[in-house]
Amino acid sequence: MSVDTAGAIARALERAYVQGFIDAQQPTPATSESAPVASADSSERSGEPIEWILIPPRPRDAFWTICLFALGREMPVTENASGHLVAVQTPSGRPGWQLISRSGLEKPFGHATILPLLRLGLLDPQYEPDRRLVITELGRATWQRFVERGGQYPEDLTSPSGDGNGP
Repeated sequence: MSVDTAGAIARALERAYVQGFIDAQQPTPATSESAPVASADSSERSGEPIEWILIPPRPRDAFWTICLFALGREMPVTENASGHLVAVQTPSGRPGWQLISRSGLEKPFGHATILPLLRLGLLDPQYEPDRRLVITELGRATWQRFVERGGQYPEDLTSPSGDGNGP
């Protein structure tokens, strides 16, 4: 009688991964009340921009690129600043989003990179005239605060204001 222990372990890991992926796609009370989503909701209600340091690193890099090419560094951020993301397939063959900016830049981002920006309320989907993502007012305010504090690069973790609202 032969024993395929390695194969049994591999199959068990595959099943666990598939079940975990399925569970992660379904909203649960635990995920709907998680800290980043709750803090985004409270930031939107209070009208306060999100602190730059609270945006996860990879999404922060993407948000910096999106804002730089869509909004620019002019202060205050003008209403006529334009740019949006359209759904595409990334060069690696995965679903993602491509930045279409006023300067003509077209840069792809993976869906997993953009998802936290949607959850934080920095980007918002629009369906007219086509399916796209645009920067929200909260996103504009967050970008404006980052630039006002002297942020130049996505790694510039500008210090929170001294009013006690920061982390």
